[in-house]
Amino acid sequence: MNNNKKLGISWFLALCIMGMAASYLWRFNGDEIGLPVPMINADARLKGICYKSFEKGGKGLEFKASEADLFQKKGILRAQHIELLIIRHGRPYVTLRSVLGDLDINTHDALFQKDVRVYTRGNGNLFTDELAYKNRQDIVETHMPVTIVRDDIKIMGKSLWYSLKKEKMIIKESRTSFLETGGGTKE
Repeated sequence: MNNNKKLGISWFLALCIMGMAASYLWRFNGDEIGLPVPMINADARLKGICYKSFEKGGKGLEFKASEADLFQKKGILRAQHIELLIIRHGRPYVTLRSVLGDLDINTHDALFQKDVRVYTRGNGNLFTDELAYKNRQDIVETHMPVTIVRDDIKIMGKSLWYSLKKEKMIIKESRTSFLETGGGTKE
């Protein structure tokens, strides 16, 4: 074979390979070319969860979520649309709600994220973006900005530590406003 034929065949093969590569890429739409979606390595995906745990003396909790992934090795229930009802002396004491969160199924500690709301019996309501509940210490805390509303008082601060057992609260850099019945506020 002369050099012109070899060169022609080489070019032909190169064009065929480039054409195959282009057609392979062309068949994907934009979603398939992107980075791979991470796999959730949960042991189980659950829907309509209601988990209850009670101790002697009437202390307990009731955890509800629309759906969750259970990670048994870590002992974590990662859930969406969460409600945690903390029970003292057999009665509802505090209700915590959020869009996302984790519950440690061994310690009953919980981390609430996105649109966190805490409703108490007579001590006002708390709003923040992230909140940790530590079951054994019986405290809730956050390092995110917080707003507490009780009756006609509104308190805003940078972070919060609250002992449910002692009913003692610490809010950093707090500011208090008094709500008027007409919807406005006065400082």
